[in-house]
Amino acid sequence: VPAEVDETSDVFPALRMAGFSVYAWQRMWDVSQVYRTESGRGGWRRAQSVDLHGVQSLHYQIVPPLLHPVEPAPHRVTGFVHSENFKGYASVTAGMYGIVLTPLIHPDENNVSEKIATLVSSLTDRGGRRVYLNVRSYQTWLEPVLEDLGAKASSRQAVMVKHLARPVQE
Repeated sequence: VPAEVDETSDVFPALRMAGFSVYAWQRMWDVSQVYRTESGRGGWRRAQSVDLHGVQSLHYQIVPPLLHPVEPAPHRVTGFVHSENFKGYASVTAGMYGIVLTPLIHPDENNVSEKIATLVSSLTDRGGRRVYLNVRSYQTWLEPVLEDLGAKASSRQAVMVKHLARPVQE
């Protein structure tokens, strides 16, 4: 069972006492004001089922192996891939009040600032909703890039998990 909670919240110690463990940290970045003035998607395109293997490979390269049991590789792709050299993927979760992009960007990638700006600009059906980029602790190298783009960070959140087990009767 996963939980995401502000580390300064009163709920944090209660979750720890209830058996939840921190497995990562994250920060939600408001990238709603990040725009690229030029038209075009800048190499980003909607992910297709044929991209699944590449996205899973990228996941295994970026997400630390210790986290694979609690943050498994995607079984289907919903979002955008960067088609230039397949070192970028962003899953998209949309709701009434906002859109959340969860990126997997390889640390060897070049022009990351431009790629993030074109990714946000490629969301043409925003409908006035805010756009957030979810940056987990294993991709904190993205935070200075987001600061340079003028994105606004939320407070740090603990990403927690509680392993549930049920006795197996023979």
